[in-house]
Amino acid sequence: MSVTTPSNRPLKGVIWFYVLAYALSWAIWSPLVLFPEQSEGLRFLVILGAFGPLLAAAIAAWIEAPTGEGWDSCKAWLKSAFQPRIHVGWYLLGSLGLPLGTAALHV
Repeated sequence: MSVTTPSNRPLKGVIWFYVLAYALSWAIWSPLVLFPEQSEGLRFLVILGAFGPLLAAAIAAWIEAPTGEGWDSCKAWLKSAFQPRIHVGWYLLGSLGLPLGTAALHV
């Protein structure tokens, strides 16, 4: 008999996330590995597979929600995940400044 306690409940969600993240990403990337001679036309799968962990987190939030609250839990997770916590200037520095600075060093 398995007893669910508050201490092992979060671990179940983490396991769901990791299993789903690997499964989704590699399911998308598998044509690149299985058919390397035709991979030139499938380069978009590299970028698409990178969204596997994001989708896995949404699915894990849905699965781990109390009964009947799946969509509400998923919306709450999305709201908290994309809520800006720092000034927008830091986001600009990280998304534009670092790549441009790195490119300038390599020229």
